[in-house]
Amino acid sequence: MTGFFSQASSARAFFALLILMSSSFASFTFVQSFNGSSSLDVGNQFSFSQPTGILYANNILYVTDANKAFLQTYNGTTYGRISASIGSRESSESPFYTPMRMSYDNGLIYIADGSSGTIKTYAGTGSQILNWNSGGSMGNPTGLAPDKNFFYITDAGKGQVIAYSKATKSFSFLAIGAGASDGLLSSPKDIEAYNNRYYVSDSDKGLVFVYDSNFAYLFAIGRGLGGVTLHSPRGMALQNDRLFVADTTANRIVEFALDGYPLSILDSSMPGANLSYPEDVTLDGNRLFVADTMNKLVKVFLVNETMANSSVQHLLASANQSYQSLQSVKQAAFKLNIAVEPDTFGDDLSQAQLDYSHYQYASASALSNKIISGAPVVQANLSQRVGVSIKQLVKQASDKVAPCRPQAKGGAVAMIASFDATVADINAKLAAKSYPQAADLALSLGKSADAIVDAVAGEAAKEELAKNEKLSSQANLQLELVEVKLVVVEDKSTAYRQNVNTSAYRALIENVRKAIEQGDFVSANRTISSLLTDLSAQEGYLLQSGRNIDDALANISIIEAKLNSSAAKPVLFPANLAETRSQISSAREQAYANPALGVALAAQAADSASSKIKDSESLSIAVAAMAVIFGLMLLIGIASFLHMKNRKPGFGSGAGAKKNEKGGKKNGKQKR
Repeated sequence: MTGFFSQASSARAFFALLILMSSSFASFTFVQSFNGSSSLDVGNQFSFSQPTGILYANNILYVTDANKAFLQTYNGTTYGRISASIGSRESSESPFYTPMRMSYDNGLIYIADGSSGTIKTYAGTGSQILNWNSGGSMGNPTGLAPDKNFFYITDAGKGQVIAYSKATKSFSFLAIGAGASDGLLSSPKDIEAYNNRYYVSDSDKGLVFVYDSNFAYLFAIGRGLGGVTLHSPRGMALQNDRLFVADTTANRIVEFALDGYPLSILDSSMPGANLSYPEDVTLDGNRLFVADTMNKLVKVFLVNETMANSSVQHLLASANQSYQSLQSVKQAAFKLNIAVEPDTFGDDLSQAQLDYSHYQYASASALSNKIISGAPVVQANLSQRVGVSIKQLVKQASDKVAPCRPQAKGGAVAMIASFDATVADINAKLAAKSYPQAADLALSLGKSADAIVDAVAGEAAKEELAKNEKLSSQANLQLELVEVKLVVVEDKSTAYRQNVNTSAYRALIENVRKAIEQGDFVSANRTISSLLTDLSAQEGYLLQSGRNIDDALANISIIEAKLNSSAAKPVLFPANLAETRSQISSAREQAYANPALGVALAAQAADSASSKIKDSESLSIAVAAMAVIFGLMLLIGIASFLHMKNRKPGFGSGAGAKKNEKGGKKNGKQKR
């Protein structure tokens, strides 16, 4: 046992990506197995019957046996056993009922005691086992993991993960509930905490669920990624960003990267790994301990560092090939001045290689597949454009050479032969998808064609070529005039709402352009002449219609201005002209279809409005006159009233009146 427990180096060498990709796939090396008995046992009564839980902590290996209800400890040279007589369960002799998986925290070993519905604690020395909490909320605890304040316990009986407080040693809250959807549980068997995440194995669902630090569900491991599907995952162990899962009914241990990509499988294909119903695993450096339950053994393997994954290597290689192939086409496109849409394939490839070097195979695979599926599509589109551009260059050069072939003599014959060989080479390179080389040759072909034309045709050929170029230039100029007239017609048609259909003209223009490219100047000029005639007629019609419409609109505006001027005069009772203004607006719209009718409608509306204005003016004058008469009458009444007041003797004070009367008499006497 001493050699078995010798300390292994924990150092891990980190290789660069190219070294990783050249390395072989990871494996396990069988070290030994043992059945739990010793030479001191009588009849091997303490050999394993059903080892279900295994834990390595503080240089001690702990093994639980669910069938014999005991806990064994190994320190490298000696081992101890906490148990009762065979067959006894939770008696005065045995503290256990069905001990399952374990966890270490702050000097104590915590054991999920299965169907007893309790958690046991063991201090690591002696044989005292305590009930951490008898609790009433646990059905069948099978695994547990601590954090600072809580223990999280998988309860296979109730299909949930519950949190027990370390302070109160009692139920605190439900961390994960039962349910059919992903992230909810059916038969959880183990829980492990690692890097602020929780990993929970569910044997019924055949998955390992991953949660964040708040138990929010993130994703599942074991659903076919990398070709591996879990059957009945139970015990787990995590170390160095690796997850080791006991896939019990599949009789294997599966090693995953933390993103869920399978790295290696320990099964009967490897020496010493004929496992039978393995329930749990634990790690010490590069040593993997397996509770090989139905073989009634604990088996030990050396874990060889996972250096590479051949399937991901192939994906990376294919992605790199797709990327390089696309880059080759892009290189040709740049030479041919073809616009290239930006993409992320280069960044994706770099990230995939970086992820692979960090053993993030799922991400590396996803990025590789993105490149493998996406780059060829971009390449196919770009290749077509590059191929068309190269063929156009070849055609342009070949068209220059074609008239020279019948007259070629002497050195010109050799030049044409060299030209044809270059064309054949271009076609061969296009077929081989060697686009940069094909582009280089195609770009040089024009100069070769010019040299042949100079050598064969001489000045006469140049004159003929100049003549054709002149005809082409003239035809193009005329075609530009046609297009200008077409734009004028379209603009005026839109401005005056005449809905002239110009699609046929555009089709004829395209035909003319093709005829010019093919050198058919007679046909091109004939069509151009016809287009100019038709478009001029259309333009004349639109000009006349426009003048009529403009005149009508101007007249309507004058009518409306006169109406506004009349309506602006201040009167007591203004006329309601809302309907008239609406009629004038309608008349303005009508002017585009029938100018005369639009003016007539506006005039009719204005006449009607004039009558309303006159009526309102008459009404206002009548009311004003009545107001004046009434005012005059009122003034006359007031004046009469004041006059009568001064004549009557009773008005004023009595004494004053009498005094005035006496004074009058006295004055009369004196006067006499």
